Order: sequence, then structure tokens, then C-alpha cells
Amino acid sequence: MKLNPYLNFPGTCEEAMNTYAKVLGGEVVALLAYGDMPGDHPVPEDMRKKIAHARIVMGDQVIMRRTRPGPLQAHARRLGDPQHS
Repeated sequence: MKLNPYLNFPGTCEEAMNTYAKVLGGEVVALLAYGDMPGDHPVPEDMRKKIAHARIVMGDQVIMRRTRPGPLQAHARRLGDPQHS
């Protein structure tokens, strides 16, 4: 059975993508920020550079991920956690 997981990160997606690619010997083939998404969608300023969709390919395996917007990320920002902002 082949799995294609879609993982959510609280503000650390790009860093995680690069680490996974390096450790697993994969290639980052997609990296799209919320601010670069097509269409006319309002994006909060603090989310414009966060990753909306990313994809790593390792042979015939794929891992996709994104920075999850929402209450948990907002909560981490309120707590002053720079890793989740």
C-alpha cells in the first residue's frame, strides 16, 4: 500500500520541508506561500510568507504539507513563541 500523507505544521512548514528533503533524500518540488496563491483571497500579513502547500518527492513516495492557519498558530503567537510565528 502506498501512502501520501498531508501534514500540517504550526508555522514551521518550510523549515520542516527542507529538513525532511535532506534527511530522506527527497526533492522539494512545490513550495507555495499563502500570499502567492492565485485568486483574490484576503491573507493576513503575518501569513503571507507562510507555506500553503508544499510537496516532497522521494522516488515514488510523496509527502505534502502546509502551515496550518488558525487558532493554534494565533495562540502560539500570543504566547510569544518565535518558532510558531
